[in-house]
Amino acid sequence: MTNPFKGQSQDYTSNPPPPNDVPPGARYRRYRRTQQAWLAEWTPDVDMSRISISAEDRAAGSPRDGDMIACNPANHADQWLVSAAYFAGNFEELP
Repeated sequence: MTNPFKGQSQDYTSNPPPPNDVPPGARYRRYRRTQQAWLAEWTPDVDMSRISISAEDRAAGSPRDGDMIACNPANHADQWLVSAAYFAGNFEELP
Protein backbone atom coordinates (compact mmCIF):
# COMPACT_ATOMS: atom_id res chain seq x y z
CA MET A 1 0.00 0.00 0.00
CA THR A 2 1.39 3.38 -0.93
CA ASN A 3 1.05 6.48 1.15
CA PRO A 4 -1.48 8.84 -0.52
CA PHE A 5 0.62 11.83 0.61
CA LYS A 6 3.94 10.62 -0.86
CA GLY A 7 5.58 13.27 -2.98
CA GLN A 8 3.49 16.17 -1.68
CA SER A 9 5.50 19.13 -0.52
CA GLN A 10 4.49 19.82 3.04
CA ASP A 11 6.29 19.95 6.36
CA TYR A 12 4.88 16.98 8.25
CA THR A 13 6.78 17.73 11.45
CA SER A 14 3.72 18.89 13.36
CA ASN A 15 1.01 17.41 11.11
CA PRO A 16 2.10 13.98 9.86
CA PRO A 17 0.15 12.21 7.11
CA PRO A 18 -1.87 9.06 7.88
CA PRO A 19 0.09 5.81 8.23
CA ASN A 20 1.10 3.74 5.23
CA ASP A 21 -1.44 1.06 6.07
CA VAL A 22 -4.51 3.00 4.92
CA PRO A 23 -7.49 0.98 3.69
CA PRO A 24 -7.39 0.03 -0.01
CA GLY A 25 -8.85 2.81 -2.14
CA ALA A 26 -8.75 5.40 0.66
CA ARG A 27 -7.48 8.82 -0.36
CA TYR A 28 -6.99 11.07 2.62
CA ARG A 29 -7.40 14.82 2.28
CA ARG A 30 -7.06 17.56 4.85
CA TYR A 31 -10.25 19.08 6.28
CA ARG A 32 -10.88 21.77 8.84
CA ARG A 33 -13.66 21.16 11.33
CA THR A 34 -16.50 23.63 11.17
CA GLN A 35 -18.51 22.69 14.25
CA GLN A 36 -17.96 22.53 17.94
CA ALA A 37 -17.23 19.17 19.51
CA TRP A 38 -18.89 17.83 22.61
CA LEU A 39 -16.58 15.86 24.91
CA ALA A 40 -16.72 14.62 28.49
CA GLU A 41 -13.82 13.63 30.69
CA TRP A 42 -13.34 9.88 31.06
CA THR A 43 -13.50 8.60 34.65
CA PRO A 44 -13.37 5.01 35.91
CA ASP A 45 -17.11 5.06 36.64
CA VAL A 46 -18.05 5.74 32.96
CA ASP A 47 -19.94 2.79 31.42
CA MET A 48 -17.74 1.97 28.41
CA SER A 49 -20.03 -0.70 26.97
CA ARG A 50 -21.40 1.62 24.26
CA ILE A 51 -18.27 3.71 23.65
CA SER A 52 -15.96 2.82 20.75
CA ILE A 53 -12.25 2.50 21.47
CA SER A 54 -9.77 1.97 18.65
CA ALA A 55 -7.50 -1.06 18.85
CA GLU A 56 -4.51 1.31 18.91
CA ASP A 57 -5.86 3.26 21.89
CA ARG A 58 -6.77 0.05 23.73
CA ALA A 59 -3.25 -1.33 23.09
CA ALA A 60 -1.81 1.93 24.46
CA GLY A 61 -3.67 1.44 27.74
CA SER A 62 -6.86 3.43 27.22
CA PRO A 63 -9.21 4.22 28.75
CA ARG A 64 -7.09 6.10 31.24
CA ASP A 65 -6.83 9.45 33.00
CA GLY A 66 -6.89 12.38 30.59
CA ASP A 67 -8.87 10.52 27.90
CA MET A 68 -12.11 12.09 26.74
CA ILE A 69 -15.41 10.70 25.48
CA ALA A 70 -16.75 12.39 22.32
CA CYS A 71 -20.29 12.17 21.03
CA ASN A 72 -21.90 12.87 17.70
CA PRO A 73 -24.15 15.91 18.27
CA ALA A 74 -26.70 14.52 15.80
CA ASN A 75 -26.74 11.06 17.44
CA HIS A 76 -25.78 10.98 21.10
CA ALA A 77 -25.64 7.18 21.05
CA ASP A 78 -22.59 7.45 18.74
CA GLN A 79 -19.72 7.88 21.23
CA TRP A 80 -16.00 7.21 21.02
CA LEU A 81 -12.87 7.60 23.09
CA VAL A 82 -10.40 10.38 22.30
CA SER A 83 -6.93 9.73 23.69
CA ALA A 84 -5.47 12.28 26.06
CA ALA A 85 -2.58 13.02 23.68
CA TYR A 86 -4.87 13.64 20.68
CA PHE A 87 -7.20 15.75 22.80
CA ALA A 88 -4.37 17.89 24.17
CA GLY A 89 -3.01 18.59 20.69
CA ASN A 90 -6.30 19.25 18.90
CA PHE A 91 -8.91 20.68 21.25
CA GLU A 92 -9.38 23.64 23.56
CA GLU A 93 -12.38 24.33 25.76
CA LEU A 94 -14.72 27.07 24.62
CA PRO A 95 -15.87 29.76 27.07
